[in-house]
Amino acid sequence: MTCAVLFDLDGTLVQTEELKARSYAEAARALDPAVKAEDVVSAFSHLAGCSREQVGKGLVDRFHLPGTPDRLIQLRLERYDAMLADAALIRRQALPAAIDLLHRVRREGFRTGLTTMSDAAHAALILDALEIAGEFEVVITPADVAHGKPAPDMYLAVTRRLGCVPADCLALEDSVAGITAATAAGVPCIAVPTWLTRDAVHAAALVGPEWIVDDPARLSEVFEARATRKDARWTSA
Repeated sequence: MTCAVLFDLDGTLVQTEELKARSYAEAARALDPAVKAEDVVSAFSHLAGCSREQVGKGLVDRFHLPGTPDRLIQLRLERYDAMLADAALIRRQALPAAIDLLHRVRREGFRTGLTTMSDAAHAALILDALEIAGEFEVVITPADVAHGKPAPDMYLAVTRRLGCVPADCLALEDSVAGITAATAAGVPCIAVPTWLTRDAVHAAALVGPEWIVDDPARLSEVFEARATRKDARWTSA
């Protein structure tokens, strides 16, 4: 049977979650200079992978910011857009172990898909800067589904478009929202948290500890173990 490896983008292939956290912190401080940037980054770590609307409301409520979540999002996007305009900055944020795995699974004949909570324009900028746009057969962004992560819609959409059974696929996700989305769709998941999401991922315990990769050097080894375990129903094409 045909199998697929399904990647998240922000925080999995590239550490743009860090840039997002920084942009939200700067926007929050623009609304209330008394707010500490590090507190906003910490709060964002528990919202990573969620929609802009969820993050905006969560931060406005958490820090009692003046104005609306939409205003916070607007200020944040101005800062984030400026960051993404710098292709060299994006490349410096690349996560090599996951990108190496992406190239490897393509060479070995696996189907590939991407699910990202970034909008299509931001995703395109990032993929082009990293020169990996051509590695994905299907890309799913929020515009393609009714509900983003942590709902299962994105994973149901990508598996449907690839013509794959969810249980015959494998997802790589860095955040609680992403892992929740994959598992809710019936897609086995490897968690690849970064410093920003690690504590939340471990606390949530949505996958077994053997499938949480804290050391990027172990990613290939954990991928092989997950792909070849006896109850896995898929093999490479």
